[in-house]
Amino acid sequence: MIKNIQYKKLGEICDFISGGTPSKSKNEYWKNGNIPWIKISDFKEKYIKYSDEKITKNGLENSSAKLLKKGTILYTIFASVGKVAILDIEATTNQAIVGVNLKENNLVDKDFLYYFLCSIENNIKRQARGVAQNNINISILKNVCIPILPISSQKNIVKTLMRLENILENFKQKKILINFLNKSLFTKYSIGEKESIANLCYVKARIGWQGLTKKEYLSNGEYYLITGVDFKNEKIDFKNCFYVTKERYNQDENIKVKINDILLTKDGTIGKVAIVDKLEKPATLNSGVFVLRPKVNNLNVTYLMHSLISEDFKKFIDDIKIGATVPHLNQAALLKYKLILPPIELQNKFAERIEKITKLSFEIEEAIKEAENLYNSLISKYFDWYPKNYHLTFTEPWKRKELRKIKILEQFTEEYIDDLNVRMTHHSNAIEGNTLTLNETATIILNDTIPNAMSKREFLEVLNHSDALKFLLAELQNNTVDIYMIKEINKILLNRLNHNAGNFKTDYNYIRGANFETASPSETSYKMNEWLENMNFQLKNSNSDIEKIKIIIEYHIKFERIHPFSDGNGRTGRLIILALMLENNLTPFVITVENRAKYMDILRNQDIENFVSLVEPLIEEEKKRIIAFKKSASLQI
Repeated sequence: MIKNIQYKKLGEICDFISGGTPSKSKNEYWKNGNIPWIKISDFKEKYIKYSDEKITKNGLENSSAKLLKKGTILYTIFASVGKVAILDIEATTNQAIVGVNLKENNLVDKDFLYYFLCSIENNIKRQARGVAQNNINISILKNVCIPILPISSQKNIVKTLMRLENILENFKQKKILINFLNKSLFTKYSIGEKESIANLCYVKARIGWQGLTKKEYLSNGEYYLITGVDFKNEKIDFKNCFYVTKERYNQDENIKVKINDILLTKDGTIGKVAIVDKLEKPATLNSGVFVLRPKVNNLNVTYLMHSLISEDFKKFIDDIKIGATVPHLNQAALLKYKLILPPIELQNKFAERIEKITKLSFEIEEAIKEAENLYNSLISKYFDWYPKNYHLTFTEPWKRKELRKIKILEQFTEEYIDDLNVRMTHHSNAIEGNTLTLNETATIILNDTIPNAMSKREFLEVLNHSDALKFLLAELQNNTVDIYMIKEINKILLNRLNHNAGNFKTDYNYIRGANFETASPSETSYKMNEWLENMNFQLKNSNSDIEKIKIIIEYHIKFERIHPFSDGNGRTGRLIILALMLENNLTPFVITVENRAKYMDILRNQDIENFVSLVEPLIEEEKKRIIAFKKSASLQI
């Protein structure tokens, strides 16, 4: 927060113009219309240059829709709250969008206002939380306070962000060009007669009687088990692979995976393709994956791979899906599929050129990630005087709302919170396999330095967990634990680590070594809402602290069995425990990595009594730490 600076409400410096929708029943309001009518789905870029729908002059004059001038900032207030764009045309909008124009006061640069509105997205969404359709009214937006920086400072911020946006856009255009080049190159070299897969490849899969039960999916071992969820960017990501026993691995020679094997999913999300480009341990397949190996000398594996990601093969897969209750790729159908087979010389030439393009594509992907991270960090830096993660009143951004009374928090000193943050971050990450020590974690969090060489992922896991815990503590000042908070915790935990951070899973996931199935993607949202509702009911009607603790840990087990996110479920779940303990004025506890085996066994067996036995001494230890830090703080005064 910048001190000694003037703040203005947006309502004081901006005009707000609401949109409207002409009656859909009146054809004359829509047919042959030439006035752009903007919907939320039209928010695809920073600048809006066209709309999917248009209205007539008659429709404009006979509705609440208003014609907005080019350069108007658009802000969404219904459903997808907090999206921002700038009109590059004259247009009208529906009622889910409000137009924002600066008054003639020269206090704020228009582009600076745009970036400011982008920076407060999370805070605005929080204001919409709890409303059935996640809506806000214009009065909330009018009461948002913006700091009035010198115009020169505003323009410098805008200049830097725009320059980075241009760099990012340039990279993205190059990525689009490379993708187009990839497809064009394949089309260019796809010359020749068609041959069936049956004539070109061995196609094998795990036969029915060899099917694996869930309890045979091991969390560690020497023999990888590749499943459909391990397919990432047309390669196999072994990081989260399950394992099988040596006996299961040796059961079928045909599905022992080799370098340059082409793998293809045949169940669930069918048609995913990957090439095995590395193999650190022996690997086999579950029943949902085919392996394809050329059995002729005139078939290049790279060319085969691109044949299976071609538009023609996608159409083949789409035809299979039509009318299928449960999509499944039958081996007999796959063997009949015919692909164009150019001379091997052309295939080899194609493979050589593709290798160069792939390398360039990877470099551009990395550049895009770095540019996006830099852009986000600059947004945070330039607008850190407006806390996005802390729920402050909009009308007085330098003052907190009257806080909810959580008595246990009154016992916490800043030093204890730092201590809790370091310990929980270290142990929760370590349970999931992070190798950084407690001292290294403390150095990163408390000293803002990197003590030793370490992987980028492990470093980000520490930073993200620390940020998530800070967010949780601040959020509890004003809000109860809800789905929004849970999603935000996961989003912060997986920042820069997972593209689906903060969203419920879209693919099936599994728990290593578990003998049960997690919730399917389609039922996850329902199950999570049911989970929250039932837990809150039980907590509300509980009669003692120990009963509350039992409820909290019981629902932690249920959360982990739902496994609602694609990644980070364990760390998210343990932070939810912390939030629930604090919300119910209970002393928190930290599950240490030393207790990992016992903790995992408890989760597998849904053993609430042993869970209580595990946490009770941890709670007592935490009480001692809280008292010690409080005494230490008193001595320093």
